[in-house]
Amino acid sequence: MYDAYVVYQTEGLQKAAEDQLFSFVTSSLPSVLEDKFGYRLFIHGRDDIPGEDRLELVENCIKESKRLMVILTPASASNIKDKTPFETPETSVVGGFDCQVGLHHALVQNGLKVILIQLGDPGPQGYTHLPPGLLHLIKKSAPIRWPEGSQILGFQRSRFWKRVRYLMPVTPAKNQEVTALV
Repeated sequence: MYDAYVVYQTEGLQKAAEDQLFSFVTSSLPSVLEDKFGYRLFIHGRDDIPGEDRLELVENCIKESKRLMVILTPASASNIKDKTPFETPETSVVGGFDCQVGLHHALVQNGLKVILIQLGDPGPQGYTHLPPGLLHLIKKSAPIRWPEGSQILGFQRSRFWKRVRYLMPVTPAKNQEVTALV
């Protein structure tokens, strides 16, 4: 059982945006949400087994997840002219199929709750390059914006993490030793 299944696009990003994305997904998210607050995240490349059937893995992990966390990144001009990674599963390591299955679960099947996080500026085109299902979710709930240049140290109690934790499922209370006052 996962608290959140993390989906992000990698295709067509500039080097700086790609570095920021991977730093956020592989370092910031796990160090704060998993290490500090005790959530369980599914992140491709870290939690999957090489050679495992990807289609079955995605379907099962999304079914076992309480939230779908979509990381939105700045779109390049090539993504707008052509298809985006969210629309072409074969072009992205973790973009298309995961997002399609997650959006299907969120919008059609079981009402999976979605957390939208925006890295960087969406640019002058905004979110127009995204699929209609994702645009619908963005209209319902604006993405939480990751402050650029943020470091996790001293930032764990910021407004950003408070908003993310508010949208995450409730974590079970940790067993604390009960002491009686005499």
